[in-house]
Amino acid sequence: MEKRAVILTSLVLILGALLLGATFWSTEARADLTIANGPDPRSLDPALAQSTADLRVAASLFVGLVSPDPRTLEPRPALAKSWSASANGQSWTFQLRENLKWSDGTPLVAAEVVWSYLRFLDPGTGTRLGDLLDCVRGARHFRETGQGRDRVGIVAPDDRTLHFQLDRRTPYFLDVLGQPPLGVVPRHVIESRGLGWTRPEHFVSAGPYRLVTWRLRDRVRVQRNPLYFDAAGVAFDTVDFRAVENAATMLNLFITGGVDFATDVPPGAVPALLARYGASGTREFLPAPRLGTFFLRVNCRRPPFTNPKLRAALSYSIDREAIVSTVTRAGEPACRSFVPDGVRAGEVEYQSARTLSFDPGRAAELLSLGLAEEGLTQLPSFELLYSPEPGDQAIAELLQSRWASLGINCRLVGQDGASIRDALKRLDYTVARSSWLGDYNDPSTFLDQYRTGSPGNRTGWSSEVYDGLLARAASEADSARAATLKEAETHLLAQSPILPIYHYVSRNLVSQRLAGYFSNVMDWHPPSSLSEGTPR
Repeated sequence: MEKRAVILTSLVLILGALLLGATFWSTEARADLTIANGPDPRSLDPALAQSTADLRVAASLFVGLVSPDPRTLEPRPALAKSWSASANGQSWTFQLRENLKWSDGTPLVAAEVVWSYLRFLDPGTGTRLGDLLDCVRGARHFRETGQGRDRVGIVAPDDRTLHFQLDRRTPYFLDVLGQPPLGVVPRHVIESRGLGWTRPEHFVSAGPYRLVTWRLRDRVRVQRNPLYFDAAGVAFDTVDFRAVENAATMLNLFITGGVDFATDVPPGAVPALLARYGASGTREFLPAPRLGTFFLRVNCRRPPFTNPKLRAALSYSIDREAIVSTVTRAGEPACRSFVPDGVRAGEVEYQSARTLSFDPGRAAELLSLGLAEEGLTQLPSFELLYSPEPGDQAIAELLQSRWASLGINCRLVGQDGASIRDALKRLDYTVARSSWLGDYNDPSTFLDQYRTGSPGNRTGWSSEVYDGLLARAASEADSARAATLKEAETHLLAQSPILPIYHYVSRNLVSQRLAGYFSNVMDWHPPSSLSEGTPR
């Protein structure tokens, strides 16, 4: 049998094992571009988007002042046609394009952009990512208290001009403004329709597409918005975001031609996929570094893990190389740090802390010291929350085995993602799987999460030393700032409220018929940038 036939047979056998219980949909006219997107969106309101799947849909419907270039990630003009900054980097002015319109034909003016950002910051909106704009003067106070709305440093002196006043120089400010949660939303519809504004019959947007249908457990269909400022540059008239949570189902749909773009693949299928669709095959599966980290959170308020030595003992006992070589297998780098390598800090490249290692001897030493400090002879049994997907379960089992070699009893508890997020929010857990995908290419998108009071912390950990280092970095120039942030990351890893395991790579399957797909660390591939052609 020829090598390619063997590979195909292996892949079919893997799929046969994985696809038991898979669900398929009734037939419907195919969109011009079909994406296996992940779970149903929690909301079509960009401010309430949480998952990567949510953000893909939001980015097709809404747009901000700038947008990341799909090849370079450099901010490029979107609603704003130009901008300028003061010498100290704390004052920014943006000029909007002429004749911007919502999809219903209503003019889009600068005052609506201001209103949209203030709505995003308003604690009543309930966004999870409100701290994106904390660099804006008065934004954090308004976000946390609901007071001082009129003192937030965002104003529109006329219909086409916006001014931002920042508390501090922020090298990544333009990158922040290009994030999908900051897509501008229609004030006139939200104020008239209330919570019902995202229903298809009321929906209005200003992005490259407008909403056609949203059927739960099926798809979101969007159609090219003829009033978008660059409608002529949008190649596909219709796009379907299929609600597909199971990676095996995504793979099956791709292989059978049901989708053009699958956003995940089963870990067990990776070797066969690399052989058939990888660099030496069709080049439709080319994993690439991604700005994200898979890690564990530890509840630092739950004894005895109030003791940092015990948390560090767990970390030193993790064989990260074994996890990426036997479970994930798509070239994911084992973590030496929390922040991935290759991240920019303004004009310099950030050098991550790289202090993590697999050291069973050090783990045993710290375990003994920590237990003695707590007056214990053995670590009490605790639970590890994990997502019951094949990869997550395999990682949890490897962790359980490693910790058992130190005499640590860990019980595995499989829960769906929503239940884990709720447990994290309530600090009702001991150890739980987590992940973080950077919002922009700067170490602060990782490190700011563990500042005292940050809504992304969810470990109960607080450190005056850490907070002080982040505050100092905020006032420093790029090189000094990068060094201070590295010091902060070193402190974070030594305290071990989080246990990084591996950094993500993209796991997309992209049809040969698509052009405009470029590998980048943000895994940013907006449908509006894709077209017919030969990719890569």
